[in-house]
Amino acid sequence: MDINDPFSTALQAIHKELENIGQRASEIAGFSTSENAPSAGSLAESLIDINRSEQAVVTNLTVIKKLTELEDEVLRLNTVA
Repeated sequence: MDINDPFSTALQAIHKELENIGQRASEIAGFSTSENAPSAGSLAESLIDINRSEQAVVTNLTVIKKLTELEDEVLRLNTVA
């Protein structure tokens, strides 16, 4: 198993979600400076999407942490063997 592939996949997913958070935050900032007040639904949708992206980032960081722990354990076992 190539341990780098899951790392790369998780990092790519984190990057995508952080871009989404940035885009949604920009939209919200635009709402506050716009003459056309956004609907409560538009703001709620943006905030829900940001929350979902944040959860996806945390999940992928957890995956990276677990992969790192597994890699460390494999290296330790190979050293002992």
